[in-house]
Amino acid sequence: MGLKTTVFRTFIVLFVMALVGFCTRPLAELAMRSAPVLGKGQSAAKSAVFSMLGGYRNIAASLIWVSAYVYWEREDIAKCIPKLNLAVDLEPGSVNFWNMGAMIIAFDSPHWIFSKRPTSDRVEKNIRLRQGKLGLEFINRGIALNPKSLRLRLTKSIILEKVFDDKQAVLECYEDMM
Repeated sequence: MGLKTTVFRTFIVLFVMALVGFCTRPLAELAMRSAPVLGKGQSAAKSAVFSMLGGYRNIAASLIWVSAYVYWEREDIAKCIPKLNLAVDLEPGSVNFWNMGAMIIAFDSPHWIFSKRPTSDRVEKNIRLRQGKLGLEFINRGIALNPKSLRLRLTKSIILEKVFDDKQAVLECYEDMM
């Protein structure tokens, strides 16, 4: 393989990566909008962008997941969670995205909130419960889209046990897995 071939292949790879980055930019901006519910126009725009990505959706989802991971490292809840949601919207069949996203929301994000300001035990408990509820909502969406995944049900049971100490709900999760 000659130098020209290597340079050409490198250029192609860089071009494809730049194109994917360019295509995912509107998705990232869409995820960062503060409106909690998408309007009809936004849903159509979201569908159009997803359709344009075609077979590259899983690549785009992986790149967005990596950017969510960067925000996770920085403990930036405001940027991390929308990226997690966008990644699973792009690749709803990725059990790993659902699993890790729910754990981040339920277990990591409360600590990020605590580290930003002094809190009392009562406030910490309320924050843990709120973030646990958000983590459960996230994992339940994943279970609805991946009903055969035992791993997602196991993650749900861990959240129910560690955050809510709800032994009955944990038992029901385990029974659902059987």
